[in-house]
Amino acid sequence: MAWAVLMRVFVFVLLVGWPLVSFLGFVSAAERKAAGELQTPTGSLLHRTIEDPDWKAVPEGGKVYTSDLLLALPGSRADIRLSGVKLSLWGNMPEFYNYPMLESAAVIEDSDDDGLDVRLRRGRLLLLGLDDKKQLVRVRFHGQLYEFTFKGGTEIGLELIARWPRGVPFKLKRKPEEVPTTLLTAFVIKGSAYLKVGNEQFRMPAHSTFSWDNINGHDRRPNRDMQLPIWVGGEAKTPQAEAMRRAVRSLQKELVGNSIDKVLAQFIASADPARRKLAVSSYAALDRLPALVGALENSKYPDVRTEAIVALRHWISQAQDHDQLLYHHLVKERQFSEADADSVLQLLHSFADSARERPETYESLIEMLRHKHLAVRELARWHLYRWVIAGRKIQYDAAGSQEERERAYKAWKKLIPTGKLPPTVKK
Repeated sequence: MAWAVLMRVFVFVLLVGWPLVSFLGFVSAAERKAAGELQTPTGSLLHRTIEDPDWKAVPEGGKVYTSDLLLALPGSRADIRLSGVKLSLWGNMPEFYNYPMLESAAVIEDSDDDGLDVRLRRGRLLLLGLDDKKQLVRVRFHGQLYEFTFKGGTEIGLELIARWPRGVPFKLKRKPEEVPTTLLTAFVIKGSAYLKVGNEQFRMPAHSTFSWDNINGHDRRPNRDMQLPIWVGGEAKTPQAEAMRRAVRSLQKELVGNSIDKVLAQFIASADPARRKLAVSSYAALDRLPALVGALENSKYPDVRTEAIVALRHWISQAQDHDQLLYHHLVKERQFSEADADSVLQLLHSFADSARERPETYESLIEMLRHKHLAVRELARWHLYRWVIAGRKIQYDAAGSQEERERAYKAWKKLIPTGKLPPTVKK
């Protein structure tokens, strides 16, 4: 009997996907309990269960349940009223806050006491005490446990991000310790809290922070009088930020009664650049790998391809095997050769700083402007135009005609001859 159960679990992992299992854990429908209600508009929060992997919008005023994976799409904020605490998942877009974070995801777990248990998967989480009763909130992440004790009026923020370090290449087979760098920062915005980590307890007044990363571990003590993130002081007021806010509101409105995939397909074909950008970032948040690769190969909108690069770099950092999943998708589903798929992944990982001082780096990127795959050409363009200011006047469209691309290729070869560095790079 036990063997049969294990076999069913194994088949489930193969068919549904390990990311879903790792997000939710092995839970049954009987363990799913109402934990609170959504206070923000329908579309601000999505959820899925272990038994139904389709994303659905939680209606405004609707119940939020334990064991569900909760997701705030990039740019969206979802406020959930719980017993004595308001929990917020707050997605981000670069127009709002220039930080390597997009969506926010978490699971509210069943608790054996009056405390609140939250498993933070990625992104930003806010906790606000609502009354004078002492609150206990346990936040779990990457095998770590932070226990916060605080009263009403205290607001605590946590941000969990991950990135492949610069100079770490793509490997189809890697050691268990070769993982993206993951960083969590906890900070008290107002009020004060006690933080328990292991056997140690710290008092955290307003404007104090406490950090952990998977390389160095925890801070020895809270850092006080630290500058809080820019978003704490209010929303960005630029025209780009306002355009993105309109796109986010439109997305939330369209999610009422419509499937997320249908809405995103409309957004990515929109004439509005903000909607297109939001759609690409949302594909990454939803683990829609085929759609992300499709965005990288979009022949109509150059900005969609650019955003796909940013979103894919984010996505491959969210789990150790995401870049390997992308590699296999390119080979098996997109008919890339193994060498070409490897090129895509190497270009999505960050170059070492020393690579910018080697002429062969530029020679390789310039040659890739002629590559047969649009995805490789776009990635090469992205690196060159970021690094070489003098080359930005060269008109190059990775989806343009062969004649246009060849003209740009020759201009790049003239700007950076073989064996030379760009005019702005010093040896």
